[in-house]
Amino acid sequence: MTDRDLAAEVLPGHLRAPERLPGTGRTDLQLYRCTDTVRGVHVVAKVGRGAAAESLETEARALARLAPHPHVLAVSEVGHRRGQGGERVVWLVVEEAGGGSLAQRIGAGAPTARAWAAQLAAALDHAHRHGVVHGDVTPPNVLLDDRDAVLLADFGSAHLVHDADTAGRAAGHFGYTPGLAAPERRRLEPPTPESDVYGLASTILMVCGDHHALGAHDRRLLQSCL
Repeated sequence: MTDRDLAAEVLPGHLRAPERLPGTGRTDLQLYRCTDTVRGVHVVAKVGRGAAAESLETEARALARLAPHPHVLAVSEVGHRRGQGGERVVWLVVEEAGGGSLAQRIGAGAPTARAWAAQLAAALDHAHRHGVVHGDVTPPNVLLDDRDAVLLADFGSAHLVHDADTAGRAAGHFGYTPGLAAPERRRLEPPTPESDVYGLASTILMVCGDHHALGAHDRRLLQSCL
């Protein structure tokens, strides 16, 4: 399949100089760093078609429920247009997180992990109180701003309470990361607040000491971190 430039097909004119970013591992989802000429800031545009378009719309609804929060990535706009061949293409514009992600901080150690754990827990508590279950809490999905503060991101696998679209989604259609997901997620059950807490623990363990599963030793390590 030809690797189309989705930004050229659909992004509005005020998002200038889109620079393609690596890392999605998908043919239906592309990331771009752009300049928002209206606000005068750099942003990241996520552009998707097919299944990725559906995920971006889920993410937009989730972020709309949660804004504003200091530890949840902020969304500035969402839209859709017909792309090449009449295919529906969705774009979601979020703030640029200048500090990378926790995937780049594996093994950072307990002192740093304590602060991040508290911030991530606050973000998840806020989400759960607003009827949003993230569903895929992992190091790559936890970003950091320029001050090294946590920004929970990537809500495309989220389950939204009282949301007709996600309520009708088959359990196996909620994405998750193999090897880091809670046992019930690996059984293809829908995400729950408890599975988010498992993801938080797994993420902080990896930051503390590069561990990948929650066993007895890992629980002791987590206690030492926190």
